[in-house]
Amino acid sequence: MMVAMMMPSLVPMLWRYQEAVGKTSEPGLGRLTALVGMGYFFVWTLCGIAAFPAGVALTTIEMQRPDVSRAVPIVVGVVVAVAVAAAVALAGAGGTGLAPEAGTGQVPAVGPGVAVVPEAERRPLPAFTGQTLEGEPLALASLRGRPLVLNFWASWCGPCRAEQEGLELANDRLAGAGARLVGVNIRDDRGAAAAYLEEFGVGYPSLFDRPGVLAARLGALGPQAPPYTLVVDDQGRVAARVFGVLPGGRPETQAAFLADLVGQVT
Repeated sequence: MMVAMMMPSLVPMLWRYQEAVGKTSEPGLGRLTALVGMGYFFVWTLCGIAAFPAGVALTTIEMQRPDVSRAVPIVVGVVVAVAVAAAVALAGAGGTGLAPEAGTGQVPAVGPGVAVVPEAERRPLPAFTGQTLEGEPLALASLRGRPLVLNFWASWCGPCRAEQEGLELANDRLAGAGARLVGVNIRDDRGAAAAYLEEFGVGYPSLFDRPGVLAARLGALGPQAPPYTLVVDDQGRVAARVFGVLPGGRPETQAAFLADLVGQVT
């Protein structure tokens, strides 16, 4: 509504300002001002009420007829400031990708980057059998009957390294509560993945799934990129998802978070 009310007065004002600048002896300045005006109008449309102070500033400049050489930098500064504000607002607005979005089967309930699936909307974990990085066969169906945590990772993934110590501590807590932790190595080289396990002394098994077969079978519940963690209840249904690195920063906090999440949803 605010944008619609401002448009009739904004467009003529920009043209009048361009005409005033065009009378100067500096070549190309009129075209520059026109581009600035169009950029300002576009940002104004995006920002709406947030851009109102910038509109007031531009109107004041036009009414007072300041020296053009001083007015142009002021207009450019106003446009840049509004553009920065718009970028900040859009960055915090969420969207697709790793961040959770409210919707059927995906209700944020624990914290940023975490989505809990309501029990009535939980979907079964797809069947998957593969080899661990140690060469042992492992079928996910054989783990049904107690809570399961699947952590998707890769040796080249920096955030995966940032949560690895926390996962090790969480593994001990989960084992004490009767839950299992299993890693799923994706888009990786077997040798690099094995070296990663040795480097961190990982004490739980990791399936080697270089082509991402399990992630593809999960569909919308699968990861777009590691790290990504799924919590599966004792009936084999996906109960919660953690997008990106485990929250908390410190390994002890990450471990406590994951153990508490498993306790809440299973």
